[in-house]
Amino acid sequence: MQSRKSKVERDEVARPFAGGSLGDFLDSLPDILAARDLRSVAAHILDARKKGGLSSSGWGRIP
Repeated sequence: MQSRKSKVERDEVARPFAGGSLGDFLDSLPDILAARDLRSVAAHILDARKKGGLSSSGWGRIP
């Protein structure tokens, strides 16, 4: 493990969430990997709501 290159540095790892709003939770996530994608989806949904539009999202996995 020591010699393997990692996509995540130790200081980028998320910390335990102390509580708060959904926005606080999203802000507490590190800006890496799927957390970055989740934050982007949330921003697009919020933008659509502010403009009075609709938003749709789907999450899934192929077994």
